[in-house]
Formats: sequence, C-alpha cells, structure tokens
Amino acid sequence: MLTLWEPQRELLTRTPSPFAAEVRRLALSVPTSGGKTLVAQLLSVAHLAAASTSVCYVSPTRTLGREVRRAMASRLRILQKEVGTEQPDHPAMSGSDPFDFLRLFSAPVFDERPPDVDVMTPERLANLLRHDADAVLARFGLFIFDEAQLIKERGRGFTLESVISYLHFRTQGSDHRIVLISAAMGNAGQVAQWLDPSGDAQLFESQWRGPRRLHALYGTTPRWTGATSTKQARKQEFPYRLGIPLHGSVRLRLSDGRPVVALETTQPIGALVLKAPTGTLDAKGLKKDSTKSTKNYEIASAMIAMLGHAGSVLVVAPTRTSAQRLAQALAGQLDENPATAPIVEFVRGQLGDDHPLVDVLRHGVGFHHAGLPIEVLEAIEEAVRLDLLRFLTCTSTLTDGVNLPVRTVVIYDETYEGMPEDLRLQGARLVNAMGRAGRAGKETEGWIILVRAAASEVTFDDLNPSQDQLTITSTLATDNALEVFAALEAAQRDNQDALFSEAVGIAAGFIGFIWFVLAAGEATGTPPEDTDLHRLIDSTLAAHQLTAPQRAQLEAVAESVRQAYQRTDPAQRRSWARAGTSIGTARQLYVMANEVYARITASDAPDLATPQAAIYLLAQLGIIDRLLSLPENETPWQFRTSLNGALIPVSAENLLTDWISGKTLTEMANTHLAAASQPAWRIERLVDSVSMHFEHYLAWTLGALTEMVNTRLSDADEVVRLCTDLGTYVRYGVAAPHALIMMTSGVRSRGLANRIVAQLPPGLPSEISELQKWLNGMSLTEWRSRFAATNPEILDLLDLTRDRGRSLLRSLLETGSVAVVVHWTTEDPPDPSQALALHAVDGEPAPASTGVYADGVLHGHVTPQEQADVHSILETGMDLEIEIDSASTPPRLVLRLTAGFAS
Repeated sequence: MLTLWEPQRELLTRTPSPFAAEVRRLALSVPTSGGKTLVAQLLSVAHLAAASTSVCYVSPTRTLGREVRRAMASRLRILQKEVGTEQPDHPAMSGSDPFDFLRLFSAPVFDERPPDVDVMTPERLANLLRHDADAVLARFGLFIFDEAQLIKERGRGFTLESVISYLHFRTQGSDHRIVLISAAMGNAGQVAQWLDPSGDAQLFESQWRGPRRLHALYGTTPRWTGATSTKQARKQEFPYRLGIPLHGSVRLRLSDGRPVVALETTQPIGALVLKAPTGTLDAKGLKKDSTKSTKNYEIASAMIAMLGHAGSVLVVAPTRTSAQRLAQALAGQLDENPATAPIVEFVRGQLGDDHPLVDVLRHGVGFHHAGLPIEVLEAIEEAVRLDLLRFLTCTSTLTDGVNLPVRTVVIYDETYEGMPEDLRLQGARLVNAMGRAGRAGKETEGWIILVRAAASEVTFDDLNPSQDQLTITSTLATDNALEVFAALEAAQRDNQDALFSEAVGIAAGFIGFIWFVLAAGEATGTPPEDTDLHRLIDSTLAAHQLTAPQRAQLEAVAESVRQAYQRTDPAQRRSWARAGTSIGTARQLYVMANEVYARITASDAPDLATPQAAIYLLAQLGIIDRLLSLPENETPWQFRTSLNGALIPVSAENLLTDWISGKTLTEMANTHLAAASQPAWRIERLVDSVSMHFEHYLAWTLGALTEMVNTRLSDADEVVRLCTDLGTYVRYGVAAPHALIMMTSGVRSRGLANRIVAQLPPGLPSEISELQKWLNGMSLTEWRSRFAATNPEILDLLDLTRDRGRSLLRSLLETGSVAVVVHWTTEDPPDPSQALALHAVDGEPAPASTGVYADGVLHGHVTPQEQADVHSILETGMDLEIEIDSASTPPRLVLRLTAGFAS
C-alpha cells in the first residue's frame, strides 16, 4: 500500500496535472520530509511510460546521488527500466570520435543500452553538454534538478544556473521538460517566471511538514558566586586566574505560542577562566584566558551527550574541524559499544588503526565530511540507518537533501574570524539540516536544538530563516560579481587578453559559459556571430534580478567573449570549450597537450596504453606539477609534519602511481609521510589529499588534457593514444581494465575491485559480460571468502552481476510463472515429491544467498544474477508454488503463482 503525504496528494490531483505533457516547466517548493523525492520519482516513471526519451536527475552531491539511485532502482526494475551507475564528472574520450555517444552516457554494465534514468552532478551534466549538447537533448526528455536553492551558493552555484539556463535556452520550442525541486525557495514565484516568462510554468508550494518539530536552545550560565581564584607563579600584568563554573542552560519551546521552559544542569559542564589583576571579580580589565577555559566544542558535547538516550542524534557543524572535534569529545564521554565492531573493522581496514574515525566509532559516534573516502562515507550512512551509531557529526553537505532522518538534529553554530559567510548554517542549509529531525512514518516528533559556540545571545528566531535568506539569488547578481565584472571591463581597456589572464571566480565561470554556448552553436552549424547572446542571457536567473544597466554590463562582457572567440583558431576554441575549466586554464592545458603530442610523436615514444606509463610520461614533462599549480587547484600540494611543522617533500608522480596501483591509504601515508611522527596526522592528511587532488581535481584536469592530446593524435592520423581512461583511473584509484569496469558499473570499493582483479583467470577478456559470467559461477559465500567482501560490497556485486532490463517479478505477474537458475550443491536435485522452500541460507550473514530447501535440507542456491529478482518476489509475500523443471539442463526452479492468487 502506498501512502501519500498531503502535499503529494495535492500536487498529483491538481489541474493541470504535473504529468500532463503541456506542463513543460515545474517549480516544486515543499519543506524537507514533504515527499519531494517521491514526486520526482513518480514524474520520472510517468515520463518513461509515455515517452521514448530518458530522464536526467541532477543532484548537487554524490552522496545524494547515491541515495536517489538506491531509491529509484527497485521502482524502475518492475518496469524493466534501469537507473545508471555513478560516473566520473569528466567523460573519458578516445579522441578518434569526440562525440562518441556511448562513451558519453553508458557504463560498461549497460553494454549498448544506456540507462533509462541517469543521476549525475551539475558538473557532469555541464561536461556532457560541452561535448555534445545535441546528443544530450536527444537522449533526455525530462531534466529534474534537486536542491535547486544551491544556485545561490558561491563556487558551484553558477554551474547549476548555467546548465539550467542553457537547457531553457535550447528547449523553449521543444517538448523537453525541466523540473526544479527545493525545500527552501523563498522566491518561488520569481523562479517559476524565470523558467517560463510567458507564465505557463507551474508553481507548487506547500508549508506542510511531517513529524512535529520541537525546538530548544542550548547555552551556558556562569555561576559567579562559585568563582575561585588562583595566583600564577610568575609576576605579570594579570597574575590571577578566576575560574567561574559554567552550567548548561536549556530553553524549550514545545510549540508556537506556548511558554518557553527554562532548565539548567545541576552540575557544571565547563569553566570560564578570566585573567585578572587581583583575586576578585570586581577588578578592572578582566580578560578571558582561552588556554585554560573549557573549549566551546567540549561544552557543547557535554550538553549534546545528554540527548543520546532518546534516539539517534545528528550534529551539523559548519566545518570539518568542528565536526571532528565534536565527535571526539562526544566519544570521550561514552563507553565502547560492541555492536559497532563490524563498521570499526571495515573503517580500520580502509584507513588504518590510527585514523581518529576508528576510535570514535568504537564508542558509537561517527563523523562525516568530504575528506573521507566514498566507501567509508557510505558505511557510516548505513550504520546510522541501522541505528548502530548514537551520534553522527557532519558538515552540511550530508544534509543537502539526503534522506538520513534521525530523532534529534543539533545545529552547532560556530564562527571564527574571517569565516566565509556561506559556511554559516543559515538559510536553506539550516532548513535542510532541521528537516532531518524526526523520522516520518516512525516517529511523531523530532527535536531541533541550536547550540551557538560564541557568547552572543541565541533566540528561537535564529531557527526561522528570513525570507531574504531563503531567496534564490543568482551569483551573477551579487555585489561581488558586479564589482568583478566592472574590474574586468576596466582591465580589458588596457589588455585585450584580460578575459583569459585576469578573469577569476564568477567572471571566469560566466566567460566559460558564453564560450561553451558559442562552441555548441558552431558544432551544429550556427556561426559565432549568429548566436543570440541577448536571448541567452535572458534565459539566466540573473537577467530577472539585475537592473537594466547591470544587465547591459553582462551583455557587454558576453560580446567581448564573442570577439575573443572569433579571434581564436577554430580547432583551439572548440577544444577549450570542452575542458570544463576556465578558458584561461583551458588555454594552458592546450599548450601542455601540444608538448605531450610532440613527445608522443617522437620516434622513441613508449607504449602509453597503461595509466602507469601515461603518468610517468606526464611527470617527466613536468605536466603533473604544472596541473597542480593551476588556479583551479584551490588546495596547494603541500604536506607538513604537523599543523605548523616543517614541509614534507612528496612526489606527486610517486604518490599517484601508488594510488592507482591499489596500495592502501595506510601504506601510502606511512611511505610518503613518514616524516610526520603522528600516525593519525599522516593518514588524515593523506586521505584529504587523495580526496581533493586525485578523486576530484586531477581526475578532471588529466581527463581534459588526455582528450586534447588524443584529439591531436587522431587529427594527425596517428595510431598511438595516451591512455584514454587516465582521468578515470585516477578518479577511482585502480590501474587494471577489469577494475575500471567494476568501478564504473556500480562497485564503490577500490579495494574490492583490486582484490577481484588479483584473482582473475589469466586471459579473461576485458568485457563486462565475461566478468559477470565468472562472478556468477560463485556463491555469495565464495565472494566473501575469496575477496574478503563486506556486506555493502556483496550488494554491489549482486547489482553488478544481475541482468539489466529484466524483471522476474514483472514476468511472474504477467505470465504466472518464471524459471530461476540454481547452483545445485548436492549431487542430485531434490525429488519432485519433496516440499520445496526458498529462503536465506541458514547461518549466512545478510545479505545471504537464497537457498533452495527440500524438507529442510539445503540443496542449492539461486545464482547471484537472479538473487535480487528472486528476493523482490519473496518480499511481496505472494503465495507461490515451487517446483523443479527436470527437463532443463541443469534443472531449473519454477516459481508459479498459486491458482487462488492468479484468479
């Protein structure tokens, strides 16, 4: 039975229906837990049922993307439709065919049939458009943008706006549909008008919430009467230290309009220590002694620890450092929890004994931020869903739409001098974080608690973002952007090259956007001079938020870009457009590509098909170090022995080679950062660098550079190629083709991929079908023993080995029976007269093989490729007749609906 929330019912029954073909633009603004994601899934399914095109679902983070895939997969399979696997943001191109449709869109597991729903980041969609916009528009008929409020975010916000703007620009006269979803859209009407100025865009808003939200404010109250005085040993201006006990204070608001309840802890939870000239509080010039006062995060953790008895607690902090400190302080107050042993062992295997995450997990506490590997983040998320962790601290990237509901959400509002305003937990970020409180369908209420580390007063109004804070503003329409454009315009008067050399930040993003649109038009026969830049800019949100003079300034910059584009060699300008970097950086990449091309075409050029050989060549030419010095790399390639310690020289080539060779993070940290005496420091710095440089920055820039090199080689009719998938190998940390197939087909653990590769039969072709056949010849128990596969890894392998585009459940419902392939473990199948049963193999941990039992004796198990389908059938609870088809070789199992059910 499907139960719809109130806003879902209201939206789905309105006129015109959101499913109607004429509704081509839809803005959906519903609070978190209002069911937006399910509505998006229903829109996707309805589109697939009525149209021949696919669905592009855009999520701002990979974390949210993984959750969307998980939620949609089972619903699509019953329709014999598929959701795509996660792919790198920069597609790997061969150079021989720059617009290779299958390489752009398909993972190997899908063979020649792209998935029906592709979930991707805005960066990947932008890159697909840069490579072949027409192919994107031919494949996708529905574009859904989740967390659309992130348009206003500094940095990535314009990427999201530019993608939506271009799609709107290109599809105003077609049947393509664009849907924007947000929990915090303060100016939803303006956003709808942006999508369709004619007024035909549909706007749906609701303030409905699921579980009741209860609010509390945490702070401290100094007990001045309990002050103690001590004199320091040495003479100084402030020889005394006054210690004032701090008691925790709580203000509770059970609902609007009801009195606020104030409580205080009976015991101190910290101390405020003041520097004083005398031993009394009435002395002049008292100053806080930060070195002796209890740290803000320690005080906060003492209060937060009191919440664990009531259910799971999510603590949202503004920075990684804050999240990690809070987790460590919380763990210090809790006993070890034996139930967390499995996740502790898994994380220890990934990060080593010395990573701080390992120790806090032992106490039922975790922390979650972008400096951790993907497989570790997913293990933590799953542990929260299974209630294995009582406390999880995180940055706001986890709460941006991810369905990880908990009983209590704590907002830890810590600030520091010079902190960027967009790191503050306010506006849409605050709304998303609070939306995690209370598990819909499980609980009737959730607690939201605000803790402010600074001494400033907090009020309940701080939990109610203002309309201005929730307004989605284009990053092109900010004061900072307008100042940048004015400065760029002035610089151009003295230097025609300023568009490339001096454009940074939002200006560089806007220039890159105009450059791409000119290149996309040229690729389809529209000369640069004929591209309607006025209409293009009109398709942006900024155009609806700028004054006429400000918009004219934007159009002037766009015209300057057109002129620069026309002055540039046609081959170069199209190549620069595909790089996905600023145009200035793309120009530098092109120069590097020419150097690599010259080296490869020399008579003594080596075979460059492997990623190791490609990395060696690029390092010899100094290319890797030059890539790391480009302005897009916001984190310097720098390692220290401690926070303020001496620099450690680390070869990017050597570290990168070890990474793709499959060495563990612990091995790499101990080898390359041995000069750092603290093991925990070594592993943290190494994990940070791998995440930022290898999985993101270098994976992208190496992908762009490789494409430029191979395009040159193809144009010159050269046979040799620089390792086509180099950027993807770097992204996933593998070096074997079979491992790359697995990582781009849904396997998330590089460790598992490398362990499987180590046991492959000699000569196994690098084809997904051959890999699937080999893995399907084993049982889940054998996977565990041979590959040391964890439970999440087993699930990934089950998905890797199953047949795409097929649903045994659908076939059963349509025909009344299905045949299932079984690995028989006994010499003879059961006698037909014996009573057969299907259930999880006794004694196997979940996910367990589905065993075939006859009179209680195990005779075999369902093959891995059919495990998920059979599990879906058994989960329905339908009455089945199970029999053996002895006529087939080997005998198969037949599942048949009972006569009563079929009638």
